Amino acid sequence: MFPTIGRLHLLVILFCAALLNPFTYYVLHTSRTYFWVVPLTLVIWFAFRWADLEKDPRLKRKPMPWELLAGAVLIGAVVARSLLEPPATRIFGFFDMLAVFIALCIMLFGYCSLQSLWVPALFLAIIGAGNWVERLCVDQLGYAETLAGMVAFLVRTLGGGATAHGAEIVLTDSTPGRLLVDYGCTGIKGILAFAFIACIPVVDSKQSSVRKLAWIAIALVGFYVASVLRLVVVCFAVMAWGQVAVDYHTTIGFGFFMAWLVVVTYFGSGPAQAATRGRAGL
Repeated sequence: MFPTIGRLHLLVILFCAALLNPFTYYVLHTSRTYFWVVPLTLVIWFAFRWADLEKDPRLKRKPMPWELLAGAVLIGAVVARSLLEPPATRIFGFFDMLAVFIALCIMLFGYCSLQSLWVPALFLAIIGAGNWVERLCVDQLGYAETLAGMVAFLVRTLGGGATAHGAEIVLTDSTPGRLLVDYGCTGIKGILAFAFIACIPVVDSKQSSVRKLAWIAIALVGFYVASVLRLVVVCFAVMAWGQVAVDYHTTIGFGFFMAWLVVVTYFGSGPAQAATRGRAGL
């Protein structure tokens, strides 16, 4: 017997397939990091919300023919826009991912499904908008220089050799020896996006308001700490493995965000899960 694949399964499968394929990666030029970070993050959210989503009446409605057409046109427009860009500047960004996700929701469940699936949609929108926040913090507030100094201090404290010169971290006895903390390296976008998606199950849980606020504060602090620690680990990785660590430094770093996301989502919404199991047993 083969397992039954419903439309909710298809949504997750098709969205992951839309990003995790050679055409999107090599032709449309999706981010080397986010082409796997985004699908994995949404899979984590769907995993924790699966029981509720399967019972949602808005996800049982069949789409109308015009909704199928609208979703297909939206996906076609996203691909066409990307292909019309010169290959040197072409990028399949977060708003493209958002458009594809919305299109799949409309094609599989109809437009009303967005009332139930707004969290992953807003997650993609926040990451896209995070680019602007990063530029504000780096260009106007000098956060890159502050972060570089903090990371260099922690590396020295842990026994490594590092100094900070502006937004650069200079590593001793390492090739390459200079790491630039630029916009994406600040982690601001990751903090905003992952904190948002981690706090949703906390807010939805049945625990007290005080406990919710405590977990939200813990989540925010934890994601900031994870953002700093990932750069410290990247510095030591570069010392150990050189250019290979530089090539995959964003992948190394996002492991910290993913780990903390699972911790907050699981433990921060624990009472809600317990309450649900209690009601189910009555």
